[in-house]
Amino acid sequence: MHYIGFLLNNNEFTVPINMVQEVINLPNLTKIPLAPAYMEGVTCLREKIVPVLDFKKMIGLHNGEGIAKAEKVIVVNSVNKTVGLIVDTVTGVIFFEDSALNPEESCNEHLQYCLSGVAKVNNKNIFLLDTKALIPKEDDSFFNDTIFGCNKAVN
Repeated sequence: MHYIGFLLNNNEFTVPINMVQEVINLPNLTKIPLAPAYMEGVTCLREKIVPVLDFKKMIGLHNGEGIAKAEKVIVVNSVNKTVGLIVDTVTGVIFFEDSALNPEESCNEHLQYCLSGVAKVNNKNIFLLDTKALIPKEDDSFFNDTIFGCNKAVN
């Protein structure tokens, strides 16, 4: 299967290529009051409001640098929702067989909820994101009501 690879603090992650809408440069963001700490803001992309998330904050890799080092946003479709993930850099298209995935691989507890497995490719671990689990369940209503509700009203 094909994946888009990206780096966060020198850790390589992937997302299935069929779930990626596009990769964009980090846009200007509008802050949203009372948003979760990992939500950097929203941007308008193709007449849709897209929340942009600091994935490092979500998974405990934030080192206090903020998003200044970030270059790209991977726009991902996730269970009828479109979100942008701020990443340090995109490494490109990666191919590996499903047999290379180890769903039981141990990792950071902050990562457990959003991973569907870890692949060993060229002797390094590559973390595969579960696009259905990108937004923590406790924040689901905020995103459904505040962000995605606006997109329904516009259409």
